[in-house]
Amino acid sequence: MVYRDLLLLLDDSRGAAQRITATAEFAKRTGAGINAIYLGVHHQIPSYAAAEISAQVLETRDQAIKEQAEASKEAFMQACSAAGVAGRFSCLVDSPGELADAAMAAGRIADVVVLGQPDEAEGGWMGPWLLESILLGCGRPVLVVPYIGAHERIGSKVLVGWDGGREAARAVGDSLPLLLQASEVTVLSVNREPDAKRPSTEEITAHLVRHGVPAKHHDVKIEALSAANYMLNRASDEGADLIVMGAYAHSRLRELILGGMTRDILKHMTVPVLLSH
Repeated sequence: MVYRDLLLLLDDSRGAAQRITATAEFAKRTGAGINAIYLGVHHQIPSYAAAEISAQVLETRDQAIKEQAEASKEAFMQACSAAGVAGRFSCLVDSPGELADAAMAAGRIADVVVLGQPDEAEGGWMGPWLLESILLGCGRPVLVVPYIGAHERIGSKVLVGWDGGREAARAVGDSLPLLLQASEVTVLSVNREPDAKRPSTEEITAHLVRHGVPAKHHDVKIEALSAANYMLNRASDEGADLIVMGAYAHSRLRELILGGMTRDILKHMTVPVLLSH
């Protein structure tokens, strides 16, 4: 398997420019083309308020979206040209729900969907809910790029989170084209109890080695840090430029109430993360 189609979702958030650059470099390295879609949101206006909003206000809103999309297109096409990759650009303007549905549909015919890290401080409409909707609904892996940007090469040194579960197995399979190109791959298990029903880090590492992946494994027990913080610290210490992991292995209710590794990684990530569910 190789990557040939990347779907890049864009908006007007502060990390959009870094996302474009990272995706262009990612496409150059993998030999993929990029389908970029700018998502311009029209929030639904309650009927009781619609009468109070003038046509001029709505025209101003639409013009702002158009200008933002044009600026995004220019930056995207320049990045594609500089990287020597094929790119096509389109703009969709609709309600958040309709945009999410359209993004999920487009993602189902892509090899990887590229999104930006949810930025809680900015409060944009493309928050965690859109990432979750696409990840859980499109059936494809999602590459999340930090809003601070990414290394020039994504996937040279990779850290793989492993718990032996279905989601982790999907992530390993989805990322195999990248792992085969990596110079170093570490399969990491944090605070995992022995479980005969789930493959160990040693077993999945042996599987990767048989494919030609330069993989090693490491199991750790920690108490002072959460598993998410340990993984992020480990990525920093090893100079990793990509984390691969399964997402939302627990029910969404449990994730919401207790917090979860997926949510913690996304909140504090400093390198791109490839997620599969």
